[in-house]
Amino acid sequence: MSIERKKIFWVMGAITVAALFCGTFAFVKARLTATTVRLAYIPIISNTQAIVGAARGDFKSELGMGAKLLCRAFKDEREEMKALATGQADICYVDSCLAINEYAHYKDNAYKIVAGAASGGSALVVRDGAGITRPAELVGKKIGTSGLYTTQNISLKHYLDTVLNLESINNGGNDGVVFIKSQDPTALLKSGIVDAAWLPEPWVSKVLNEKYGRVLIDEQDLWPNRQYSTALIVVRTQFLNEHPDLVYKFLKSHAALTKWINSNMPDAQRVVISELRRLTGKSLSVKIIKDAYKRVQVTNDPILSSIEEYANWSYQLAPTGRIPPCINSLCDTTLLKRVLSARMIALAKTR
Repeated sequence: MSIERKKIFWVMGAITVAALFCGTFAFVKARLTATTVRLAYIPIISNTQAIVGAARGDFKSELGMGAKLLCRAFKDEREEMKALATGQADICYVDSCLAINEYAHYKDNAYKIVAGAASGGSALVVRDGAGITRPAELVGKKIGTSGLYTTQNISLKHYLDTVLNLESINNGGNDGVVFIKSQDPTALLKSGIVDAAWLPEPWVSKVLNEKYGRVLIDEQDLWPNRQYSTALIVVRTQFLNEHPDLVYKFLKSHAALTKWINSNMPDAQRVVISELRRLTGKSLSVKIIKDAYKRVQVTNDPILSSIEEYANWSYQLAPTGRIPPCINSLCDTTLLKRVLSARMIALAKTR
């Protein structure tokens, strides 16, 4: 090898080493200065994007080296909301009504609704042998819901109070309708402790597949266009103001996941089944999950018209003196619209 060629060889080698060193230094620096993004969610199928995105690494990939993603699956929705309000979580997938009702408890606009995650998936299921063949026969029966001020709880109370002109015992009525708080209303239904339950999926499909109850009311039938919000993405306001670029990237990943899930439902369901087993210890059959998604629509749209309706219902059903939430101050879909516009997806007009 000639002297000139050796010089060229050594120069190229030096450049390569320097490039590797600079690249490594840049990577280390990016990791050391990365912004922590804390994602929280409940492992239920209305939060499908959260389950799939956390499991496959979609969010982490989109956020890039400038962010360090920490994912946490909560068992209790109120603990999740408390984590958000106290700065222990930045982005959450939450029950729609809970997002509205918890907002009034926290000062200084603690969080914002920035996108939707799911529509539909709730139904009033009655136990075989309970003697309930029509809604009027709910009088004097025990009805279960999965938590106070959740979507199912508010929908049930509204239906009883306004459609059937009944008033729950919890609200001062004396018609015999009792609300039972339980993390697993299906077990109470199967054992006969309750006669009916306003349930979210996949519990509706679990009851139907195990053949100890039937659907009396599918909530989709009660809403315009059969669409109503059951899960939302909320972001801590301070985090949204300080890191709109990261929230934009997160929503970009959320929108991509929504499209992928709807186009690859069997694959998405396999991920969900695996993650539900890992995170909750509960195994649900492919048939139950497949049936459940027939009632649940995975979406980006928060369906603001239903959010406004939920706010009105919650205020009407709440104890005297409660202040109704201002939907305009609670919702900020600016970044979502930017994401969908960039993807050439039109956000449905919901007002």
